[in-house]
Amino acid sequence: EKLPVIDGGFFAYTPIQASGLPVHISASFELEGNAVAWPRPREQDDDGGGNDGGAAPSALQELAVAWNRELSSCAVEVYLDLLRYLPDMVRDDVSLMYRVWPVSAHATPFASTLLKPLY
Repeated sequence: EKLPVIDGGFFAYTPIQASGLPVHISASFELEGNAVAWPRPREQDDDGGGNDGGAAPSALQELAVAWNRELSSCAVEVYLDLLRYLPDMVRDDVSLMYRVWPVSAHATPFASTLLKPLY
């Protein structure tokens, strides 16, 4: 019997956006309007801000990004714990373990940055 694909997403009390990962990531993400203040890749942080050609982000926007970066870092650690302990939890059906294994080709751009420590 083929099990349905798990279509994970990011949540901040309500769904925010799809992640492309086979797990849900639910946290108190800081939002900007109706979007998440996603952390920019670190290499973009060093260009003096304004990497989109616009004004540099405000201190509050930078704080929101830093908060979301920390939450994302915690999510990676929890995901690693899940992958580490799952084999002992699903001994009778190891196919369940592979259902929650991250596949970078399916991940959204931000979710793929979360996967870098896993690979």
